[in-house]
Amino acid sequence: MNDADGEAFSLDAFEFSGVLAEPSALRLCSSSGESTLEPKVMALLVALTQRPQQLWRRRELLEAVWPNGLGSDEGLSRLVSLLRKSLKVDHDIDDVITTVPKLGYRLDATVTGHYAPRPDTDASGEEAGTDPAAGRRGKRTAPFAIIAAILVIAIAALAFAMMRNDDASAAGSESELADTQVSLAVLPIEYNTGSAERSFLAEGITRDIIAKLSRVQDIRIVPYSLARDFATEADAGNESLDVRYIVSGSLSEEGSNYRLRIDLTDRQTQTQIWSNGFTRPIEGFFDLQDQAIQEIATALFSEIEASEIQRVSSRDEFILDVYELIQRAEDERYRYGREPGLRIVELARRAIAADPDSQAAKTLLATQLVLNATSSFSVDRERDIAEARRLIGSLRQADPRNAEVLSVAGQLALYIDTDRSSARRLLSAALEINPNDAHTAAILGLAQCYGGEPDEGLALLRQSETRAPRERRASLWAWFRSGCFNSRGDFPSSRDAMADAIDRNPNNAHFYYALAFVECMENRPGVAHEHALEARRIDPHMTLDRYRGAVIGAGYSGSPGMSADRQFTKVATCLDE
Repeated sequence: MNDADGEAFSLDAFEFSGVLAEPSALRLCSSSGESTLEPKVMALLVALTQRPQQLWRRRELLEAVWPNGLGSDEGLSRLVSLLRKSLKVDHDIDDVITTVPKLGYRLDATVTGHYAPRPDTDASGEEAGTDPAAGRRGKRTAPFAIIAAILVIAIAALAFAMMRNDDASAAGSESELADTQVSLAVLPIEYNTGSAERSFLAEGITRDIIAKLSRVQDIRIVPYSLARDFATEADAGNESLDVRYIVSGSLSEEGSNYRLRIDLTDRQTQTQIWSNGFTRPIEGFFDLQDQAIQEIATALFSEIEASEIQRVSSRDEFILDVYELIQRAEDERYRYGREPGLRIVELARRAIAADPDSQAAKTLLATQLVLNATSSFSVDRERDIAEARRLIGSLRQADPRNAEVLSVAGQLALYIDTDRSSARRLLSAALEINPNDAHTAAILGLAQCYGGEPDEGLALLRQSETRAPRERRASLWAWFRSGCFNSRGDFPSSRDAMADAIDRNPNNAHFYYALAFVECMENRPGVAHEHALEARRIDPHMTLDRYRGAVIGAGYSGSPGMSADRQFTKVATCLDE
């Protein structure tokens, strides 16, 4: 780039500390190896090399890497951490990015190549012996260099993705390169009626919802200040917030109660996908507030998850990217059966082949391998269990506090190792990190039921069903509830729970064998036979032995006065199997 352009940097490769950086390929190369950076991590490195060995204030980096204003301190810290990790692990370089406490960061390295400052500039970036005003004009163009870098990186990143349909034409915007695929803003809850001095409750509820949802690792929550500004701008007809989902609501007083209304809107399709009201007494409101907020956060998490799955379920799978392959697999999981189970494994492997570093794809594969082994869907059960153990071990080593990984580790302990103590510890740890995951709560409830605490387990299961009633896995939770009742010997309640499960998903063969089991325990072989026939109609591979393996594998040991072995002997005689 010549001097007349007024910019000191280009997008060619550059070197620092023995590392060759190629921004257009998102690649770092050194004698120690080669690594690929996320687009925004490369954009951060691009920014730092503009002023090597000089301070970059956090605000400056936020403006450079997120020119649309959607960056956050947490997001910047994450990028710095990822860049340091890549340099240390892949290139054996440490301490090149220095934190300047309370101010920002500094790249302590000499940069050679087109990103290095011109030799005729002083430490301020102004040319020696020239008009300082001219130097400031030159500096003013630097943010445009960063924006250009981000756009070029965006194009390169898209080239790595799997082939996509016409949606790819819109994928060049920065929002497509967000650190996570799902973005959400919680707008200030409106306070409509009642005492003015109580209006602070609405803002407190807003911040509490943000705090709960922020614990979900796969959702990007914009800062409250930006959401508040957006609400004001929207009222004025200027809607500038770049997110997929909007949470809004209102708080009002109705007699002796507070009435809280929450809405979830998909901005891309301009549709309201969920709305619900929550009523709590004014007296003792603060005692119930956390419970209500958790119910709201869990419901929102469940609805967003379902919306993302529905968004990709109708697309041609051969043009899906890694994220969408994972969502397609999640959609298959809700069908529950041998063919969907094997199909999920195939989709997860394709996602890993497309992105070998995808933690989400590896977690999905580990989860399904455990479920396939538990439900007798595996082609080679021992091989699947061994692979699941390896995946879970490496995932936990990479991120010990990943809630989804802890959850699948808990499922392995419960379903395969029948180690209820470890299962409960791991599942509880996952819920501590992400209390919005109703499915993990339901699995923990099942573990408690089979571990001799049926009342506590039933409470957790009912809580999941209440907080996320439209979650597709809610049919499984009703099945878990049936198992709880079986462990207490309450077969009429178990029958009612299975009726709920079948109402939610009439195509799960296990559910009909569960009903056959209950009818046999109640000495009604005729009805039991009908249910067993329906199970085999849905899945010709389904047998009583396969159902028994799934139930015993989850830790079911029978009811008071009759062991599981004796119960299944009775059921086998009842069904002539």
